[in-house]
Amino acid sequence: MTTFFHRLRKPVAMVGLGIRSTENQIDDDVPLTKTKTIQLTALQIRTLKTTAVEVIPAPGATRAISILHMHAWLAYNSAAYDGVGAGENLVLKYTNASGATITNAITGTGFADATSTQHRCVLGLQTEITPVANAAVVANVLSGEWYAAAGNSPINLQITYIDLPVTFTV
Repeated sequence: MTTFFHRLRKPVAMVGLGIRSTENQIDDDVPLTKTKTIQLTALQIRTLKTTAVEVIPAPGATRAISILHMHAWLAYNSAAYDGVGAGENLVLKYTNASGATITNAITGTGFADATSTQHRCVLGLQTEITPVANAAVVANVLSGEWYAAAGNSPINLQITYIDLPVTFTV
């Protein structure tokens, strides 16, 4: 019988109840927990509704991304985003702005229009989603743009996700 530990190609460090690993340490049919940090620039944020920004590249034809957690922090510069309205929330989606939403929303009001550094955390959706094989993950604002005439602060995203297989071998 082959177990998870038999499929390991290289030794990994045990951390608490989890396993610290990096890419290529285990076979392709084993899920990998990863964290990605990316900065959305003020220029990208200005059109985040119409032009979604890729935050996690497509993982390959036999894999899909499942979001566990997203930490967003607005690093306040000198001008708040002045076009933020109700329902204009930050989410992660598959593929592009028209893709399926895969995280809970970070409310734009009180975050993007703030005049100080802000932090928000959300989990992946707490409902059923269908993982999409080989789909990139993008950041997108629902409803409208946050920028009308002012706003110059970047937003840093730290995303914890599972790179999971969509095909299995026994």
